Amino acid sequence: SITTTTTTTTSSGGDNNGIVAYPIDDVDHEEGSNSSRNGRDAASALVFLLEADAEWNNSPALHDWKSKVDNYGLLQLDIAWCYLLLESLDGLDDAIRRLDVAERALRKQV
Repeated sequence: SITTTTTTTTSSGGDNNGIVAYPIDDVDHEEGSNSSRNGRDAASALVFLLEADAEWNNSPALHDWKSKVDNYGLLQLDIAWCYLLLESLDGLDDAIRRLDVAERALRKQV
């Protein structure tokens, strides 16, 4: 599915009356999150979640949204959870880094 987030901009030009919609493709995050939370195939879930993370990081339009919505922090938690389920020592450093990122992102939401 595609989530559309709408925000008001400070400009007053154009036909959109100051409203800009940013599509956020959360299919990968939803699929990976559901798989990891249900305990199904954590390796497959990790692939979906890492793809969703790459989308967040490769889209300049989404960069500012990382601090405005909890999705990015929850994504980081889901990835760390998959590493735990997989008992992946190779992913331990990445999991710790992602937990730090998740904590910072989610604290901004409180």
